[in-house]
Amino acid sequence: MWKKLFISVVLLMSVPAVAQLSPSVARSIEKAQTLEQDAKLGEAIALLDDLSVSRAYDKAFVDRTLVYFIGNMVTTTKPLCIFSGR
Repeated sequence: MWKKLFISVVLLMSVPAVAQLSPSVARSIEKAQTLEQDAKLGEAIALLDDLSVSRAYDKAFVDRTLVYFIGNMVTTTKPLCIFSGR
């Protein structure tokens, strides 16, 4: 619940900025956000990571979104191994 609220707030705060994105990048960002909401975070990250952008603003926006998604993945994924204390 809080996660969706946070994403909505972030998106609403960046509405003026979205208008500056190139149409193809905006579509890719939207698709990645849909994948993220469908619990397909790995696919969302792969989609944005494979994206080729030339404009500086597009690149910055994609990178910012990638950092958010990767941070989300790190905090929601269980560790691969757990060390027991001696």
